[in-house]
Amino acid sequence: MEKKDVNLLALGVVFIIFCIFLLLNQHGMTGKTTKESMPCYPNWSCYSWGDCGDGEKTRKCFDINDCGLEVGRPVEKKDCTTSTGATTKAVQETTGSSNKLIITLGILVGFIIFVAVVLIASRKKGIRVEEEPKKEKIVASGIEEIKKEIETRKADLKKEEVIPVNISSAENYVKAMLKKGKSKDLIKDDLLKVGWSEEIVADAITKGLLEDYVFKELRKGVPREVIKDTLIKRGWKRDLVERII
Repeated sequence: MEKKDVNLLALGVVFIIFCIFLLLNQHGMTGKTTKESMPCYPNWSCYSWGDCGDGEKTRKCFDINDCGLEVGRPVEKKDCTTSTGATTKAVQETTGSSNKLIITLGILVGFIIFVAVVLIASRKKGIRVEEEPKKEKIVASGIEEIKKEIETRKADLKKEEVIPVNISSAENYVKAMLKKGKSKDLIKDDLLKVGWSEEIVADAITKGLLEDYVFKELRKGVPREVIKDTLIKRGWKRDLVERII
């Protein structure tokens, strides 16, 4: 619990104690209750007024709840000459005392509800504040991923731009290097470095090796048909052999 919540809760406890003290002080609730764990509120009931005797009337009143308190106890003696208005005034005073009790309890309950609402609101606000950095981190992470994807795509496009369009230039390069006696592995590395794909490089080298073989056999005086049949028997594709020869 945060410090501001503790201060607010302490203020609420002080206010509650003050309300209870004010309640007891106003209504004289200093007697002992029959149930110490629960508050007891007197509920008075009175018999009818008796006949006049010695210039006064009397009646008997009792607390139905048996709280043992004198709070709000009705008048039990009055002069025979006392008007009904005086009795009414006494009843009104008792009613006013009860109304004060209700108002005080209402204030107390209202403050408790207020404290609870403030605590809940402050806690929710704290949760939202903690969630904000998490949202910012997620957004930042998403932006970084998008940037990386864009950079990767740019690199791919740049690589595609440098790849030669004319495949025959790769084939001519292979032929020239084979005639100079350069190995096919070195030729392959050279072509890959300048941006040719492995598939195109492999086809160019294959065709170059095949043409180099045919050229050497022809120089030896081997007939074309014999060279063609030999290559086909060794697994070379017929259409490729026929195109070269």
